[in-house]
Amino acid sequence: MSLCGINNHFMRRHNKSVIISHLYREKTASKSSLARLSQLSIPAVSNILDELLAEGYLNRSAVNLHKRGNNSGSYQIATRGNILCLNISPFLIESVLVDGLVRPLHPLQRLKIQFMTPQQLQQEIERQYHHYRQYDPQTPLRIALSIHGQVDRKSTRLNSSHLVI
Repeated sequence: MSLCGINNHFMRRHNKSVIISHLYREKTASKSSLARLSQLSIPAVSNILDELLAEGYLNRSAVNLHKRGNNSGSYQIATRGNILCLNISPFLIESVLVDGLVRPLHPLQRLKIQFMTPQQLQQEIERQYHHYRQYDPQTPLRIALSIHGQVDRKSTRLNSSHLVI
């Protein structure tokens, strides 16, 4: 068994994802609260936030979230349009439109389905996209897909228990 260490690049990437995860949950957070939540030092969090700001992943606001201490402002995820979240199973497509901070813009929709071919599934995904696109045509729309089902490699058709894509 070989034991390997973790290099600085990997640790920085991991710590960035930790900070981003906390910002998605908190929506808006100060540097000190991110340090407390992530259990990283304030200088480490400061360096990560500077990198994320330079990469365009975050926005910084001058709004102070605390009554005491130094005011370094607050941070939140930079929104880059809306996200159409689709959860697809063999019998159901659930869809919801959220903003860049993953806050719902429309209620959850459930559509019962019974497709026979992958092309029919693709057409329904496209229909869903165009349906939600009409709500705000000027704002970029990304898709997050979650597909559930069993894959039958021998079959080319969908049935009640198999989804083939």
